[in-house]
Amino acid sequence: MACRLDDTGCWDREPVAATRRPIYAAPSAEMAQEGLAKFAAGPWGVKCPTIAQSWQCALLHVTPFCAFPQVVRRVIYTTNAIVSGLNCSGPKRQLS
Repeated sequence: MACRLDDTGCWDREPVAATRRPIYAAPSAEMAQEGLAKFAAGPWGVKCPTIAQSWQCALLHVTPFCAFPQVVRRVIYTTNAIVSGLNCSGPKRQLS
């Protein structure tokens, strides 16, 4: 899940994104919940509480991905990035 980082300053985006990795890269749903709890209780969860809240609301949609092997999850993430790039506000492009 590509949660937006609009609530963070440009200098904070990279460390916040790295801190969220244990949530979406967790090998199980339980570990994803633990990662979210650590994020919410940590310095970034305190500084950016809306990010933790949005992850909490979306956790039920994220945890089914934990059932897939890491290789399949990488394909899903990559496909989402490609599709979202095609949906940008620029000129419309078609996949050939």
